[in-house]
Amino acid sequence: MPEPIRPNYEQIYLFPPVLEDWIPAEHPARFVRDFVASLDLVALGFAALQHPTGRPPFDPGLLLALWLYGYLERIRSSRQLERACYSHLGMIWLSGHLHPDHNTLSNFLRDHRAAFGRLFKQLVQVAAHLELVGLLVHALDGTKIAAACSKRGAWHRENLEKTLALLEETIEHLLAQTAQADAEETGEAALPPALAEATARRAKIQEALQALTDAQTDHLQAREPEARMMKGGDGRTLLSYNAQAVVDATTGLVVAADVVTDAADNALLPPMLDQVAANIGATAEVSLADGGYQSGEAFAHLEEQGRTVLVNLEPQTERAPSAYTKEHFTWQPDANQYVCPQGHVLPWVKLKTKKRKRDGTPYRVDLYQCRACADCPVRGDCTTSKTGRAVERTEYDEAFTRQRQQQREPDARFLLTWRGSIIERLFGQVKQGDGFRRWTVAGLEAVRAQWALVCTTVNLRIFYRWWRDGRLSLTAWRETLRELVRAETRAQVMLGAPSGQ
Repeated sequence: MPEPIRPNYEQIYLFPPVLEDWIPAEHPARFVRDFVASLDLVALGFAALQHPTGRPPFDPGLLLALWLYGYLERIRSSRQLERACYSHLGMIWLSGHLHPDHNTLSNFLRDHRAAFGRLFKQLVQVAAHLELVGLLVHALDGTKIAAACSKRGAWHRENLEKTLALLEETIEHLLAQTAQADAEETGEAALPPALAEATARRAKIQEALQALTDAQTDHLQAREPEARMMKGGDGRTLLSYNAQAVVDATTGLVVAADVVTDAADNALLPPMLDQVAANIGATAEVSLADGGYQSGEAFAHLEEQGRTVLVNLEPQTERAPSAYTKEHFTWQPDANQYVCPQGHVLPWVKLKTKKRKRDGTPYRVDLYQCRACADCPVRGDCTTSKTGRAVERTEYDEAFTRQRQQQREPDARFLLTWRGSIIERLFGQVKQGDGFRRWTVAGLEAVRAQWALVCTTVNLRIFYRWWRDGRLSLTAWRETLRELVRAETRAQVMLGAPSGQ
């Protein structure tokens, strides 16, 4: 019977193993090393911080490679990364058996936040020039990711106002007691401790309420004031940021990425497509988005730019669709009125104004209201308003109507059905596969840098597979990158801008 295979811990090698032989030829750490070597780190903004005294700094290419490979291996903590340089074979090989500590790794990430955004953009640009990015269909969506801070201890306007009202009553009662004591006694009276404490608490609450007003929000965590209360996909409402991404349907590459503090998505379609155009030179023939991005203003703006978008206008609900939504009302421009499905007329009643989401300028809103709701047999299905059903009309309604008509085509319905499998796969990979459900940094600037790093990692996984299968040459990548950098430098010189900006 053959003996089982066991390790020989006393094995002696005639020649010591060479570092290059520690990992196989197709190991992802090799790809990361060669990829970082192809970059112009100075142009991106990854520069070593020079100190006149002390130890020489670690090479920024080494630290960048460690972070990129760490994210590929789902290692996102500087302390875990430090430990991996002692225990993870790929990390030991990539670091050349050097051991930067967690402070060095953390400071590098903090000091190069803008550079990670530029790295993501440059990666997408080079991929586009190598014709690795498709331009047929792109899908856009966002996901709520919890902030690093907890909502415990956050300020909530409703709670603060209730507490303030109770304090006001307490202070009035204590003032009445003090006035009565002053009337009954002679001599100098000291302010009661309870009254002084209540007055100090009132001042702090008023400061918190003013901070909420200044931030234009009803919820605020003083330790991370840019985070906002948002409802996530699991139904929980947490202090979060809204991470946006645009994915190419052909390759799965992320071609645009951003993070915003708005919980709603309906103002984000134009700026995200602008970023796509800036990154790869053009937008796709068709860009897809879910119902959260519907906006007549956005539709009209994108039509002016000649961009084709499909935004799902079907209600995302298990309820049966209502027969009394606005699209079922007939617009009669000659009479300047609407007619409801029951045949009742909604005449013009007044003019309002709203502000455009793009630039804050006002635009006209006409209000039309039904006068026959009191005796209408379907009033309960149509409206809950005591004054009757009202319909608004703006200059963007025609663009909204054209979007709805466009979606009646079978191809458009198919594309909208396909949208989820394009973009939701990204969020499933990031949140479920990589376990990235909470930011590990605080503040919008830091969060944007981390999301750029996450999306860069997603793209690197795809590039690694192409590199392993022989579909991607890093030599061609390097040459294309150098040409792009030269073209950018020439453009900056012509515009009189300093290099590296």
